[in-house]
Amino acid sequence: MLAVLGLVLFSGKSRNPGASSDLAALRAVVQLPSAFTAGRWEIFGTPEHTGGAPGPTDYVTLVAELRIAPGDWRRLEAADGGKPFVAPEAARMWLSTPYRTLLAKHKGGEFELQSAQDCRAWSSKVVKSGRQVSGFTCLNGDHALVYLTLMAPGAS
Repeated sequence: MLAVLGLVLFSGKSRNPGASSDLAALRAVVQLPSAFTAGRWEIFGTPEHTGGAPGPTDYVTLVAELRIAPGDWRRLEAADGGKPFVAPEAARMWLSTPYRTLLAKHKGGEFELQSAQDCRAWSSKVVKSGRQVSGFTCLNGDHALVYLTLMAPGAS
């Protein structure tokens, strides 16, 4: 029995289920305005677990590409600015090319929000704890990139 358990736990398969299109499940994690109507999202850790025994996680990040009317996006309340850290793994393969390119360009470093057109600081709250989390959002057509750091070193 222990051998079977070991094979399941250490088979090299990631525990990360990948992107989801279940917006209700996302709304159970973080508060989102009703203006977001559909899309894909994923929560992942950094360093990302790719098999074997999991190590410590420094960051937990939410990346989403959600449908929103441009007028609704402009009405989202912006958070205080800053330079959010972009996790090295943030450029998820399922993201549209403009967002994947943007995240890849800033991977593992700070993102100067003023340097990107139609991007701004944005924050939300974790549903279960009410804890404020921050990141940014960008607009491209009728799709918004939502990037939130759910957990960071030293955060409580």
